[in-house]
Amino acid sequence: MMDDFFGDPFHELRRMEKTLNRLASAAAPAAQSEDASKAVATTNASSAACWWPSVDLRETDAGYQIIAELPGVKKEDVSVDLSAEGLLTVKGAKAHEKEEKGERWHAVERSYGSFQRSFRVPRGTDPAKISAEYADGVLRLCVPKPAQAQPMKIDVK
Repeated sequence: MMDDFFGDPFHELRRMEKTLNRLASAAAPAAQSEDASKAVATTNASSAACWWPSVDLRETDAGYQIIAELPGVKKEDVSVDLSAEGLLTVKGAKAHEKEEKGERWHAVERSYGSFQRSFRVPRGTDPAKISAEYADGVLRLCVPKPAQAQPMKIDVK
């Protein structure tokens, strides 16, 4: 009885944190750029998702790089789709480890279940030039800038 009381003093806090994260992700609207042709905007996970991966967004002269950490997720469990409206969506799932008989878990801090992250690509982006690579639990997406957004040197004659 004493073990149950003192066994995991942070259990309730972790449960509340997960609930708040789910609620926040369902209520968060897409981050919008004032000029959608110049930036990659992001939306948080959908209400159906259990967690969402950490993502870095980087702009280069050639385009945008989206780097997502997906630890423990298999390549075949990840999909990337581009909608007609220019929404690039990364979806996937990570299976929970099976509990074996005789085992007793003392803490479960890792996230499991489905995830989804969406990014609005600039208008005029050529979908055929978007690339995705997955290695060592890291997904790298490269979104080229539209032709009109490329810097160009003009020779003076």
